[in-house]
Amino acid sequence: MTLQRIFIASHRVEAYLLVDRLAHAGIKAHVFNEHASSIVGDVPPEVAQPQVWLDDDADRARAAAV
Repeated sequence: MTLQRIFIASHRVEAYLLVDRLAHAGIKAHVFNEHASSIVGDVPPEVAQPQVWLDDDADRARAAAV
């Protein structure tokens, strides 16, 4: 079991909507960097924006279908 980033959101609501849809499909995922948007400019946006990560890389194909 390894964590795997699957999505970079434009804002945290978008990230949590995806995590909720994944949960309804039985896929565990988490949001990281939900409060890091204030550091955009100091670090690249893709680093500071909210990210959705899967708990288990084996769920990647199912998550892509969601």
